[in-house]
Amino acid sequence: MATVYSLVCWGGLTGKVVSISATTDVVTLTNHGLRNGAKLWPSGTLPSELNTSTPVYARSTGTNTFTLLTIS
Repeated sequence: MATVYSLVCWGGLTGKVVSISATTDVVTLTNHGLRNGAKLWPSGTLPSELNTSTPVYARSTGTNTFTLLTIS
């Protein structure tokens, strides 16, 4: 079974802070551990480009940063 990641789960269960830069579209999450192509389901208060019914995919840009893509 595939692993599905949730930004709310990361922040809520582990107390980690997740931030998204509106300028660079880079997500910052300390030691995120995501592989490129990891499927994520957005939830919570979202920018207009994201919604809860469409998955996004991670592209790691560093140990603590990644970007979100709409296709894997």
